[in-house]
Amino acid sequence: MMKLKHYQYINTLDGGSTLYNDYLINYFEVSRNQSYDKVIEDLNKKMFIEIKDFNKNKVKVGDKMFIVEKDFYECSYEQFSRLDTILAEENNTANLHKLISIYCRPRIFNWKKLKWDIEPFNLKNQEDISEYLKENMLMEDAHAIMIFFCQNVKLSLQNINIYCLNQKKKDQT
Repeated sequence: MMKLKHYQYINTLDGGSTLYNDYLINYFEVSRNQSYDKVIEDLNKKMFIEIKDFNKNKVKVGDKMFIVEKDFYECSYEQFSRLDTILAEENNTANLHKLISIYCRPRIFNWKKLKWDIEPFNLKNQEDISEYLKENMLMEDAHAIMIFFCQNVKLSLQNINIYCLNQKKKDQT
């Protein structure tokens, strides 16, 4: 299974380079002492990303459980500011782990509510969380979470649009 860091490495390579295949074979440590077809098959297995749905709010990454924050309207100023800063860097593939870490944070036990909860957003912890995700998160989980984010943003924008249309209609009456 491909990890997030592997995906980021592949995106740094020049796909037009004549050494592209060599870089991949070396990086994924595929044995060259086999037939060409077997080398390609092994490489494809290591680079395979399974497409899966993210229909829950938690994901196991390495030996830790993470919870995904679902309500974008409830984000803090620090979260919004961090998101804005990372998106402004224009290298979203290299920053994928940083983007995910804004809304996907470790699970902690909330003793006041006596239930599992998401770790509060803290700028001081973000670099550690994002590096942990980069090293340990499977690309299929990162992919599923990013699709979840996109769907959630789309739904939020539709709700805003409906609200605006209703306000306009109300103003006309």
